[in-house]
Amino acid sequence: MRARLGAFVALGLLAPMLSGCWHVPPEAIWRLRKVDMLQLDPGSLRLAARTPDWLEAQPGSAMAKLFLQSGEGPEQEIDARLQEGATVAELRDLARGRAPGTHFLVFRIAAADAARLRAVQASARQAKAQNPGRSGGIRIKLEAKGCRRGDPPAGPAIADLYLSLGEGEAFFKVYQELDLSEMHGEGATFRDETPLCGKLAQKAL
Repeated sequence: MRARLGAFVALGLLAPMLSGCWHVPPEAIWRLRKVDMLQLDPGSLRLAARTPDWLEAQPGSAMAKLFLQSGEGPEQEIDARLQEGATVAELRDLARGRAPGTHFLVFRIAAADAARLRAVQASARQAKAQNPGRSGGIRIKLEAKGCRRGDPPAGPAIADLYLSLGEGEAFFKVYQELDLSEMHGEGATFRDETPLCGKLAQKAL
């Protein structure tokens, strides 16, 4: 399973195929095994990452990739944009996992893309109803590019990943204690792969 966060450069989540993956709490494996991805409302899905407070997501970089398998045909890839932002209730729920020197980044699927994904789910449900023995399923991968506010401090850069499966549903941890500083390309450093954010990057030119 690919779960590379290199400076939040590629944040991957494959659900519900999490069994056997390192850094995954047993509770997450149990909960995701029970999820029916054809019934889950994509508009209510929330992803939250607890990252060092100097690390941000580059605006407009977050994407969800859905891989739909139906019968013996090839896997279909569907892209959807993710929007950053959290409600007061979501931040209140995540506050129980707060730690000094960290903050939470929260994402949701853009409304237009969520509607498109619901149509794909409906089509898949119809095909399954017509042929109950037909194999198939959906995998999800979520990605975002990161940027830094200043120079990262020495030492590990620990991140945790949380998921909420519906409106009002509590977040639960699906990855824990991922050291982002260890997830960079060969010959590169964490700082090399993480550009400065926005105006900071312009000042550095």
